[in-house]
Parts: sequence; C-alpha cells; structure tokens
Amino acid sequence: MSKNKFGKNRLGAKWTFHHEKEASELYQGSFWLNTGEELWEGKGIIDSATDLTIVKGDKEGADFSDKNSTAYNAFNIWPNFDKNSNKYSIEPKEKTVEYGNSKVKGQWAKGEIFLNQNGDGLESNDFEFLYATESDKVFAETQGIFGMARPGKSIMLNPSATPENGRKLFLDSWDYAMTNDKTFSTRFSSDHFSWIDMGSLNSVADNKTEFDMIKMNDDFFWSSGMNAVRFGSNDANMAVFEKNEQMVSS
Repeated sequence: MSKNKFGKNRLGAKWTFHHEKEASELYQGSFWLNTGEELWEGKGIIDSATDLTIVKGDKEGADFSDKNSTAYNAFNIWPNFDKNSNKYSIEPKEKTVEYGNSKVKGQWAKGEIFLNQNGDGLESNDFEFLYATESDKVFAETQGIFGMARPGKSIMLNPSATPENGRKLFLDSWDYAMTNDKTFSTRFSSDHFSWIDMGSLNSVADNKTEFDMIKMNDDFFWSSGMNAVRFGSNDANMAVFEKNEQMVSS
C-alpha cells in the first residue's frame, strides 16, 4: 500500500468503521503503522471513557508470523530500529497500566500513524501509544484501543481523579485538523458502514433530519446532563425527570 494515499487532506476526514456482525459486537476501524519495511494494517476501537491509547505488539524477538504465537496479528515495531528509520521511538522501561478490569504491560512509543478512508486520510508523526507486550484478553478481538478523552479537561465529578501521566492524548495527535475544542463527529449503524469525522463537522454530509444539538459538559469525558430515559424504541416507555447536575451520561 503506497504512502501517498495517506496525505494531509481536508478537515473532517472520514475514519471508516465496520460492524463485525459475525465476530462480535465491535465497531472497528482500520489504522496503519510502519514496520520499517511496509505499512501494517490493524483494526482498532475507540473508547471515549479512557485516555489510554494502546496498540497490540510483542517482545523483541517474538515470531510475528506464527499463528500460534501471541505475536500473531500484532504490530512489529522492532525492524524500525534495526533499519534506523527514525519513524518511531520507544522507551526502554516497561510500564503496566490498567484498562477496565485488565492489566496491560508495555513500553511507551511515539511515531507515525495513518487513518484512511478512500484516500481522504489523516497522518500524524506525533502519535503516542503504549506498545503492549503483555495483556490479558484486551486484544482478543482487536489490535488497537484509541482513547478519545478530551485534552485539557478535568473529570467533572471528581477533578482529583483526572489522569496525569504526561502522555499525548489521541485527539492531540491531529493538531492541523482539529479545532480548538478537539472535536469529532460520529455516525454508527449496524446496517451500513460507520465513520468518525476527525476535526470539524463534514458539512457536505447528506443529512436526512435536522441536527438536535446536545450541550456537552466541560468534562474530561464526552458527557452531558440527563433528564430523561427510555427503554426500547417505544416513546411510551420514556420517563422525564428534573435535571440533576450530578447525573451525567456519556
């Protein structure tokens, strides 16, 4: 796959996601990293409830071509250093992080990443991620986790719990394409392809209905106030209640 497909193009470039109906309930999008010899394609999910960005890898010397190895289908970062490609850097000390109920061990790395859909792609040379060398079930169905927490914000309900690991958040990787609010827009459907527009809203989208704006909280996560709930698709099963500032949804 030639690199020229991943040039810096319009704002709001679409990152396409597909619903893996037969395999799982995950919506996964393709991303590309450089092995030093070619571009490696991985599948990743977004998680707006974390600041962590993690890519499945393995220890130096692992057999990445062995289907019975934990390294199979993982990103092999190591040839970059053999070839002095300068596309990536990696910290020598291993770190362990918690992701949900799982623990992931790896080394922090930085380098280039490409997101692409039909040539309208985003490219970053300042992508920071945990290169995972050990994990328990986190990568059973995917090869990347992209934390979409909001840069420069504190956790609204508990500011003291805001992560401060000094790492660049995923939404900070696209400085030339992002607005000051580091925004993105989404369209997810189980019946058709889905996408994330990184950066400003794609105004040429064919909208069938009017936008119904939801005010977002000034929060580390993409949360909003909540004053109603509905179970299923029947409006008769909807309950409205007085808005409570301590009740948020994300």
